[in-house]
Amino acid sequence: MRAIFTALWAAGALGLSGCGGSNETADRTSVAAPPPTGTAVEKEVCADGRVAGPAGCLPTIVDARLGSVTAVEAAIERAVAERATASTPVAVSTTLRNTVGDAGVAVTGVALTVADVGGVVLDLDSEWHSVREPLKRFPLPRSPISVFDPVFSHGHEISDWTLYDYAVEGTSIAHATVSWDWQNPADHLSGGYWMRLYGDVALGDVSGADVGVFIDAPELTGARTSFPDTGTAVYQGHASGMYVYYYSAFWQHTPLAHLVDLEDAGVWSGVVRLQVDFDTGAVSGCIGCPLHGANANTITLETKAHVETKSGDRITTFADYINTENGSSVRIRLGEAYVGAMMSGDFVTDVDYPPGEAGKMSAGAWHGQFSDSSDMNGFPRTLGGALSGQWSNAEGDRAKFVGYFFGARPRDLTQ
Repeated sequence: MRAIFTALWAAGALGLSGCGGSNETADRTSVAAPPPTGTAVEKEVCADGRVAGPAGCLPTIVDARLGSVTAVEAAIERAVAERATASTPVAVSTTLRNTVGDAGVAVTGVALTVADVGGVVLDLDSEWHSVREPLKRFPLPRSPISVFDPVFSHGHEISDWTLYDYAVEGTSIAHATVSWDWQNPADHLSGGYWMRLYGDVALGDVSGADVGVFIDAPELTGARTSFPDTGTAVYQGHASGMYVYYYSAFWQHTPLAHLVDLEDAGVWSGVVRLQVDFDTGAVSGCIGCPLHGANANTITLETKAHVETKSGDRITTFADYINTENGSSVRIRLGEAYVGAMMSGDFVTDVDYPPGEAGKMSAGAWHGQFSDSSDMNGFPRTLGGALSGQWSNAEGDRAKFVGYFFGARPRDLTQ
């Protein structure tokens, strides 16, 4: 099906485009086309699980990420600065591969196509391009989406895939998370982020990048026009994305002389929680804020096992510091927006290391949409959104990031 909620960072433009999609179940659940017919050739399988390309098994997805930090940072930075400009038309199509078994339907694969007015930007399929994520993996939480039927209530299943395809002229990277009803495959939601690198990453020749995020679901294909007149609701769920990070010469645990143009790239994940007041029309929330009185940070950062300086020394990464140092945290506070067919607002990013550090600066924007389906209490069933932002401190450290989120009313509040 075609994604109706997508953000594109290309040539400095940040856009959200609404695209129509087929309402046919067969379109949403069709099996991806097989590879071209011809003489069968046994393919080399790389250590990360992907099929070897023209250049064999190198470069890896880690090589591609770290070799493109500058280009990706530039794309995100322009997106944040120019988010008010006209959007670049873009369409993201996702196709799910389903397997029917005794226990119901399982989503066993995903295909992702991104296209703009100039043609296809990237085309990835988990059958050919799925790789084992080399970063330290955070556990995928259970889906926040519930299903209510006359017999019993149950929750969605959830899975994710990391996709990677290298070619001399350009490299594609994507990550997709899919939540689905195992009894009804037409009831599903997918979200993710993607990146297209232009040039040969094997030679370190990356001339530019497009970066985007998407949310795709049948019940998000149309703009919701009717909302409750009164009441409040809480939506909670999953948020994830990618980031790039530059270390200053004053980074906590590293000698000054070793930090010269040291950079890092990784992924992040956390819990999103939004509060909606239908009386006033206000929507606001947070990614990574403590839940239910807990003090622990709920955004997890993942990067390579280590980052090496030019002299070969290993340093404590930003991710390791945030994940392990007591009191350190990353939190994205989603500023107030107004309830409507499409919502947008600004946000600030709180990064504490050490806690209480002064001189921090952040800027960013988030966009969201309610589903056109309602739960048993008449509230919108789900919501999805995208965000992009940047952060820096007085010492010169800086980060740029993009992400997506989706959520639903917590199950204990909807029954």
